[in-house]
Amino acid sequence: MKRVARIAAIALALPTLLAATRNSPVPTVLNLLEAMLVKGKDEKQKEQVRFATYKQFCVDTIQEKTKTIKDAEEAISMLEADAEKYDADIAQLDEYIAKDDANLLTWSGDKKKASEVRKAEAADYAKMHKDYSESAGALKRAISSLEQGQPNVEVQARGKFMQLTALQDMPLIPTEAKEAVTSFLTQDAAKLQDEDADLSRHRSPGYEFQSQGLIELLKRLLDKFLDERTKLEREEVSAKHTFQLFIKDLDDQTKQTTVDRSDKITTKTGKMEAMATAKGNLADVVKARDGDKTYLNEVTTVCKGRALAFKSDQDLRTEEINAISKAIEIISSDAVSKSSEKHLQSLLQDSTGAAQVQLVMTLENDRQAQLAPFLRKRARSIGSFLLLQLADKAAGNPFKRVRGMIRQLLIHLMEEANKEASHKGWCDSELATNEKTRKEKTDAIEALQAEIESLKASMAKLGEEIAVLTEELGTLEVTMGKATVLRSSEKASNSAAGADAKAAQNALSQAVAVLKDFYAKAGEATMLQLRWQDPDSPDGPYQGMQAESVGIVGLLEVIQSDFARLEAETRSSEIKAQKEYDAFMTASRAAKDMKQTDLEHKNAQQQDESQDLVVKEDDLEDTQSELNTSLDYFDKLKSSCVNTGGNAAERNARRKEEIETLQLALKILSGEDIS
Repeated sequence: MKRVARIAAIALALPTLLAATRNSPVPTVLNLLEAMLVKGKDEKQKEQVRFATYKQFCVDTIQEKTKTIKDAEEAISMLEADAEKYDADIAQLDEYIAKDDANLLTWSGDKKKASEVRKAEAADYAKMHKDYSESAGALKRAISSLEQGQPNVEVQARGKFMQLTALQDMPLIPTEAKEAVTSFLTQDAAKLQDEDADLSRHRSPGYEFQSQGLIELLKRLLDKFLDERTKLEREEVSAKHTFQLFIKDLDDQTKQTTVDRSDKITTKTGKMEAMATAKGNLADVVKARDGDKTYLNEVTTVCKGRALAFKSDQDLRTEEINAISKAIEIISSDAVSKSSEKHLQSLLQDSTGAAQVQLVMTLENDRQAQLAPFLRKRARSIGSFLLLQLADKAAGNPFKRVRGMIRQLLIHLMEEANKEASHKGWCDSELATNEKTRKEKTDAIEALQAEIESLKASMAKLGEEIAVLTEELGTLEVTMGKATVLRSSEKASNSAAGADAKAAQNALSQAVAVLKDFYAKAGEATMLQLRWQDPDSPDGPYQGMQAESVGIVGLLEVIQSDFARLEAETRSSEIKAQKEYDAFMTASRAAKDMKQTDLEHKNAQQQDESQDLVVKEDDLEDTQSELNTSLDYFDKLKSSCVNTGGNAAERNARRKEEIETLQLALKILSGEDIS
């Protein structure tokens, strides 16, 4: 019945609470708390005249429960000791297992590194062995060629030359040996030419012995290479054997450690199961002991008798009055009242941002509506089908897309104009190629002039691009600075609002906690005193102003939720703004780096082309002095290429007006006045 009455009280008070929240909630709460304070003091005075003393009777079970609790304490001590022992054993096993894991990881890395080193050593050995073998083979063939004579001198010389020449390409053949071979081949060739004429009569008796010194040198070198190759083979066998022993030792250690680790894990699992059993038994004994203690405390409290009920009620009412007074003090503080006036009203103004976005879209639509008539008028004035098509597209496409189309078309027209402007140089080059009577010097002059013109045009374009990049870098730097200043200001504002909201929540939490703790305590204290209640009291045991407290606490929680929402929205806004700022700064830095690199490249290119231009102009001046007789013909050639007729002039004039029109169109979209 009391629950039904409380719900009914809340329902009756709800419209008033909601209306108060919409208007000025904090002053309303203060008024209600003041009313509760007056009522509490009045009822405390009335209860003093209803106090009576009752006799009490209790069944004494204190002795039995005291013995039961003592036995449980002894069992708990034993179970706790067992659990601590298991826990220490498990911790020690964890250390051993971690050490095994570290060793296994180290040995695996050592094995991998040793295998890589062995593989590299084997590759080096194979290469050196091949070099020694090839060098030894070449030496053997050269020695054999020198030792074996040929009946035909020419055939013999050719064979020796091939075998000895092969030694020059061997990397292991020392320099002095190569020089000896070269000297021998040079002397031998000269002698063979001298003796070739006399070959039909007889062979020189000293010829067969003149290569003996070279043969001895090559044999000594062959013996050295064979010895070194043998030594290399022995070292390879030793290194391979050492590697195999090292790998076997690592494998044996890994295998034994893996087995030991598995045994430790098994032991750890058993101890964990034993510890879980001990802790389960401990929890059961503790739960039984705590239940006995609670029951003993309840019996002891009941046995104290109703004699203490009056004092308890009086103390309870005093605490209630103090709690309400404390709540009034907290809610009246600046942390709640002023923060409510400062921040909560701003929650009603969330729709302002959407209105600003709608305003920007309206302005863009108005500018786009002005663009199509302007383009049609200019198209009819200059006879431009291109502008007429753009006007039709401008009426049916989004604002940003229209701006992009205009910029792309403007770039296209400017590139077309630049292309026709450079057509003169191309025309001169083509006519010069087709002109059969042009002399060599004229070709040089034409080429130099074309290169000079190209360099000048490129340098001019580079100058414009450098100026644009410099301006863009400056603008980007200013924009990044402004964004940083704005972000700092916005962050400070959000931080202040979040701190105020958090302080208000903490203050309200204290007020709610004071009231809830008191009324919860008031209800529990009364339940223990039901058997000693005053039979003459029409309302039963005093529980405090429970019905009124529900409405007050509910209203305080509504205000607290408003501050929580303010803090959450402020934090979300701060996170979003910071994320957008970080993304903008990252993109801006990337763009800045790219533009800075591009600027450096263009400056370097411009400097290189400036030096090339000086050289080309000097060359042109020297060549022109040699070709004065061909200047008249060159002038006629320029005249024929430049004079392209009236159609080109009309085309250039129309293109110029189209470019001006597109530039004005961009100004219209930007909101500038073009009148």
